Amino acid sequence: MVRNLGHEVRHLTTANFDFIRQYRPLTNVVHRPTLEGGCGFNFTGHHELMIPLLAAAILDGLAEDESGLTI
Repeated sequence: MVRNLGHEVRHLTTANFDFIRQYRPLTNVVHRPTLEGGCGFNFTGHHELMIPLLAAAILDGLAEDESGLTI
């Protein structure tokens, strides 16, 4: 939406959470928005499992970062 309003956006992180892999979300959510930099992720699985796992991974990464370890 921001790009559609004419603003420049770079180094964007996107994520698609879905039960099955599909072409349209993979292209429009993961690949296309990150063409000018950034990173896109595609998670396939049940939301009740994937969202808590993602949250735990983020918190674990933040804890390692604060302790001085390399992520």
